[in-house]
Amino acid sequence: FVLIGGKLCAVNTKTLDLSGCTIDRPEKLSRLTQLQQLDLRGTGISARTCNQIRQALPQCTVLWEVPFQGQYLPEDTTHVTVAALSSEDLEHLALFPALQTIDATGCTDPQMILQLGERFSHCKILYRLELEDTQLTPETTEITLCDAANIASALACAPQLIRVDALGCADYQALLTLQQQYPHCQLIYSLPLGGETFSTDAQALSVSSASAEELAEAIPCFYDLQAVEIKTPVADPAALWELEQRYPEIAFTYSFDLLGVTVSNRAASIDLSNISMESTEAVEAALPYFHNLEKVDMCHCGISNEDMAALNQRHPETLFVWMVQVGRASIRTDVTYFMPHQLGFKLHDADTANLKYLTELLCLD
Repeated sequence: FVLIGGKLCAVNTKTLDLSGCTIDRPEKLSRLTQLQQLDLRGTGISARTCNQIRQALPQCTVLWEVPFQGQYLPEDTTHVTVAALSSEDLEHLALFPALQTIDATGCTDPQMILQLGERFSHCKILYRLELEDTQLTPETTEITLCDAANIASALACAPQLIRVDALGCADYQALLTLQQQYPHCQLIYSLPLGGETFSTDAQALSVSSASAEELAEAIPCFYDLQAVEIKTPVADPAALWELEQRYPEIAFTYSFDLLGVTVSNRAASIDLSNISMESTEAVEAALPYFHNLEKVDMCHCGISNEDMAALNQRHPETLFVWMVQVGRASIRTDVTYFMPHQLGFKLHDADTANLKYLTELLCLD
């Protein structure tokens, strides 16, 4: 026999109820080598002492109550209500293996809710925080806030948030950081771009001026951007074209300079006539920037018939137009009807060679 907690216990006992007893020498329990169930509820022993007993009696089921905020709760507790927590309380909460729900609706400290969420991610955390006269609960998916600190607290405490209206917040840098930290949530705020501001939920942008670098930095901040129009370009079209390749789902519209002529990348036709050129190199280099280009007028540009014909062959999707001499007439290559007699002259055999360049002809009289 061994005397434990005022009880004389046989060393070969298999079940022992010490509930409500005062155990001053718990090490004596190690002598009960055949013990299968031990009730230590109401004894007030610490978690450390309970662990020591369990290590000494690994084959034994130990029933114990966890000390928590001045009371003792069953170890199989599944629901706990808290209003404030110390670091010791957090440690004791971890001693409830079956804990499922922590009711913190009486708590007003967002940091405590955050700690609970981080430490007990397997549990359902109930809370009701008042942020700028707005309630934040586990059911809240959208909220409107103006203070950057409150926005940070809401995002940290409520992973279920999918949209935060922060248009009233002027702390752009803090919002940008939060957007990067919480990419799952749509953070709606005013973004400066090209001397203007745009809401990050905008589907289309029309900016007076913005460089490609500014656009590259700003575009990832928009959630549903579908179109960007740059009214007064300040960037090289090559840089903007690179942005178009990076974001093919966005329709970019901009104008740029081509041989002294301002052209739009959405133009169906452009007029480069009467511009002296030594080669077609500059024109061809700009072709990738256009999306809908069907015709380019290059009359009186000084390019030979052979080079212009070769240009059309290299780019069959676009019609390049120039002037050719047919008899005594100077004719555009995109004419659809040609009657020399109507122009006051007859066509001779030697004058027919350039007719091959009139590729759009429908009627030749």
